[in-house]
Parts: sequence; structure tokens; C-alpha cells
Amino acid sequence: MVLGPSTNIPLLDQHTLTMTHKQPPAIPKELNHLIYLNVEHRVLICPDDKCRKAVRPSAFVEHLRVQHKTPLSDRRRVQEYVGTFGGDCDYSTIELPPDKSRPQPMILIFDGFQCRLCPTRPSDASTHRPSTSTSKKCMKVHGNKKHKRYRVLNNKLFKRVRLQSWF
Repeated sequence: MVLGPSTNIPLLDQHTLTMTHKQPPAIPKELNHLIYLNVEHRVLICPDDKCRKAVRPSAFVEHLRVQHKTPLSDRRRVQEYVGTFGGDCDYSTIELPPDKSRPQPMILIFDGFQCRLCPTRPSDASTHRPSTSTSKKCMKVHGNKKHKRYRVLNNKLFKRVRLQSWF
């Protein structure tokens, strides 16, 4: 996820995928504590402080049951809304925000790292984006395996970035 100009940590490039632009129905006020809608990107988000991530419409009710032990009556009301949402989405079908846009509301922001050796503007962004992680160890392993770089200083392999992830 791209972070806006107000942060002093470098931004990530993102690819954009297409999806229909049909206007989703508004969430009933009595469900606001259970479900949040990012209207611009047509993504349903779990607003619980433990989550704050996108959930596929087809999996939302089960998410509420398993992750949050939400009562059946509330889950039924959410199911009614989700049934009117129209379509399903996942990480591969949502339309991502353009590069250098502000953080998306509700989605958590993490400190992380981006590979300096991966191309930032590949010809086919859908098949490869620069590797990112919240773990220095994962970035070292990536540098060793993908780029055959061993015993290299961290700052030569990766840079600090701010990350957001829908799912």
C-alpha cells in the first residue's frame, strides 16, 4: 500500500488491477461496529482493532464467527448486507490506490523493509513487485536466495518503508 507525502520514510510502488465500478450499497448504521466499507476501492474491512484489514465478502460472516465470536443475530444482519454487495474480491482483484497516495483509512500501517535490488518498475508489475517484509531476517534470506548476495550490509539490501496491506 502506498503511503502519502506526510511520512519521511520512502514510499512503495504498487500495481493497479481493474474491477467493476458499480456503487456499493451503504452500510446500515447498526452494522458500523462490525463492517466498514472503503467505497472508493469497493473493499469490505473488519473495523475491529485486532484486525483492521480487508475481508472477502464471501468470507466476512465466517470471519466474524471465528475471529470475533460475533453473535448469530449480528452475523445474519451482516450476511444480508454482504448479499447486496454484489461480487467478491480478494488481493488479486481490488483496484489499488495510485502511487504516493495517502494511507487508506482503517487499514493498519506497519514499519517494514523493501528490497533495493528488486526492480521498482518492471515491465509486468502484476508478476513481480519489489519484495517487502516487516522482518529483517526475511529480507536477508530474500537477498541471499533471490539475488545471491551474501554478507552484505542491511542498508545495501533493503530500505525502511511504511507498509499497508489490504488482506
